[in-house]
Amino acid sequence: RIDRPLKSSEPEKPLPPKPQPNHSLKHRLKQFVTGPSNQLAYAASQRAADLTDPTASHPLFLHGSCGVGKTHLLQGICAQAKEANPNAKVIYMTAEQFTNDFIAAVRTNKLEAFRRKIRRLDLLAIDDVHFFACKEKTQVEFLCWFEENDLAGARVVLASDKHPKQISSFSEALVSR
Repeated sequence: RIDRPLKSSEPEKPLPPKPQPNHSLKHRLKQFVTGPSNQLAYAASQRAADLTDPTASHPLFLHGSCGVGKTHLLQGICAQAKEANPNAKVIYMTAEQFTNDFIAAVRTNKLEAFRRKIRRLDLLAIDDVHFFACKEKTQVEFLCWFEENDLAGARVVLASDKHPKQISSFSEALVSR
């Protein structure tokens, strides 16, 4: 809202930059506040961010109620992985963005381009994965990604407000992984 018109002597303020499609990574692991309830999630996140550690277990699934820092950890993992290895192929996105990109690719006949974008990554982090519930074809596409990239050693980190077994209409194949 503008209360008064700009005077000609006042410089115009530049518009804020538009958000990037893969979200900017504004959170860092070193800024995460740990306590007794989240030390394990933090330690697992630090290991997931170390792409040179072949013993780091993956996939990593973080779940908890809103506001406990899941997005902070996911973005921190991606940022730390990119800082340690600028050539690493790392993507952070929400499950809604994954779904929308997938649907757009199907509708515009650009499914192969979508698959090239998300395949052969070093790390894929998907936030709010419970959004995949009741989206059977999106789950199938993600499961295909998971199978191919897991065999190639890619890391996958997922976050949700619910445990996978509590997400209605999640495929059993996806829950088991």
